[in-house]
Amino acid sequence: MKKKKGNLLQRIMALMLSAVMAAGTALGTAPVNVLAQENEGGGYNQTQESVSGDTVTEDGVRLSSEETEVEAEPAESKEAGNLEEAKTDAVSGDDVEREDTAGRQVDAETVAQQADAETVAQADGSEEDGIITSGDDWSLATTGVLTINSQEGMYRWGYVHSQEIQLNVQDPNNYNNTYYAQKVTSVILKEGVTSVSHRPSYPQLFGVFERCINLKSITIPSSVTSIGEQAFDSCSALESIALPDGVTSIEKDAFKGCSSLTSIPLPDGIKSIGEYAFGSCSALTSIEIPSGVTSIEESVFSDCKALASITLPDGIKSIGDGAFSGCEALESIELPDSVTSIGDFAFSRCSALKSIELPDNVTSIGEAAFRLCALESIELPDSVSSMGGRAFESCSALKSITLSEKVTSIGQQAFMECSALESITLPSGVTSIGKQAFDGCSALKSITLPEKVTSIGQQAFVECTALETVTMKGETPPSLGSEAFKNCGFVTSSSKGIKVPAGTVTAYKQAWTAWADYIDDGDDGESANRLKTAKAAAQEALSKITVTNTTEAETYKLQSAILEAVKAALEKAGMDSTDVVVLMVSFTTTAATKEAPGSCSATVKIICGEESDTVSVENRPIDLFGGGQDWTLDRNGHLIITSDAGMKDWVDSLSGSLNRQNVI
Repeated sequence: MKKKKGNLLQRIMALMLSAVMAAGTALGTAPVNVLAQENEGGGYNQTQESVSGDTVTEDGVRLSSEETEVEAEPAESKEAGNLEEAKTDAVSGDDVEREDTAGRQVDAETVAQQADAETVAQADGSEEDGIITSGDDWSLATTGVLTINSQEGMYRWGYVHSQEIQLNVQDPNNYNNTYYAQKVTSVILKEGVTSVSHRPSYPQLFGVFERCINLKSITIPSSVTSIGEQAFDSCSALESIALPDGVTSIEKDAFKGCSSLTSIPLPDGIKSIGEYAFGSCSALTSIEIPSGVTSIEESVFSDCKALASITLPDGIKSIGDGAFSGCEALESIELPDSVTSIGDFAFSRCSALKSIELPDNVTSIGEAAFRLCALESIELPDSVSSMGGRAFESCSALKSITLSEKVTSIGQQAFMECSALESITLPSGVTSIGKQAFDGCSALKSITLPEKVTSIGQQAFVECTALETVTMKGETPPSLGSEAFKNCGFVTSSSKGIKVPAGTVTAYKQAWTAWADYIDDGDDGESANRLKTAKAAAQEALSKITVTNTTEAETYKLQSAILEAVKAALEKAGMDSTDVVVLMVSFTTTAATKEAPGSCSATVKIICGEESDTVSVENRPIDLFGGGQDWTLDRNGHLIITSDAGMKDWVDSLSGSLNRQNVI
């Protein structure tokens, strides 16, 4: 003890001298290095000390006198006035937490108080006694075992640990030189500790075990209910951890950078897992999320490169931004039906992800959500109404995709570098094609842009080297960004690959002057004009043709009658009708009775050359039991015959029918 007392007295004298010399700098004198070091067999060694006017925290952490104000927290401070008692008594160490504020000078009284705290903190042990350092309810043994006996001990250790890291952050040359943190190889938390965290009132700077890079194991008692923010951040040697059943929350960054952690069973009682909680746990291979969790937060498993198995419970409503980004071993994942949104970059860089089925309740897909995935095909459910830019960027294996009819815009770079994409059908409600939306889709051969499209972004189809046909449905040319079709197949082959609606060639050429030579003149829409005329004729024919209870058995006659009406209309307009085809797609009736009329619905397909469309009539009333050439029988029993031919046709219809019974 004599040697220990002597060293402590030397340090106290040195600290007091430090304050005096620091005050002397105000008179223009050069700073003097006065912080004593405990060397084997000696006191102050100037060759080993280069910090001017330093002070020392309760566990030997150095703070610059120009950057430090020492304030003891009322519940945790020691009486600082009795230096003599601290020198002579081997008092067990208490940590005195201080808040360090830059820009305030340390006076002699403050140095004396700090020297007293230093004395108390060191008096209860040394490496020779098997203890490296200790404080109130915590101790770090020379074996590397850090023991924390209470929640208060957790707070005290956390303060000392954070101060040590903070000093190293301020000194770039010693960024990772955290003396105590590197000594810790295992942690034992005693029963009574409830949270692996700092004191709630303490500003969160660093986690309580952050950068304990040699920490391999930790014993957590059943009393613990939460794992605090950054608690084990960058504990790169930690291979496994057992969380007690009482844990209900894992806070932000709790296990981020635990690159040796291979597994961590999560207790069923967990309700929340914070952002980045397991980010960059590059050895983690599987995870099962407890049923009480309702959202996967931002980047919670980002860059978990070995994560191949993920189990999500029913009840998960959202997949947060970057939640699984960089999970390079993930080949598939099953999303529960409860999921309604997929955030930005949610599965970005999942380079092995080949398939994923999106639930019917998903309404939004965020920006770059599936960027750089290995998806070969994907179907967006009808519930999806928004799809962010870059959503499928660089999915080089993607061959087919089905978009929801509710999607109204194709975001910028949405399918950029999807080099295997051969075709895509855009929903009829799409109004805009974003910048570089299909840039580098080198297998895309044709695409049809719906009539509601009003804008096409810059380089939208640049480097689509196989693209031979772009079919425009809108009669009004959309605004077109620069280099929209640069190096497309029809451009390099100098062919007229842009197809526009009938009668709009001039308008498109005037609006798209840079691409006028690639707009197809064709017959300037002759086929489309014929189809338009044919549709009008078919619609009129359907509205005028007599429909009766017996019409269902005569659909061929109905089809023939419509065809005749269509051909007559085309000939009247001076158009060719030789290749016009009329097909009955559907025909349903509800028979008329004496009590109520019936109804008829029909859909007819009209084909004119390469153009085709459908014409429909819905729930047209039926008031006739029957009818034929020049005769009708209505549901009131009135038979009307208008000619001899009609009489003959009526008589012929009586065989096998009930018409006679209906005549009044």
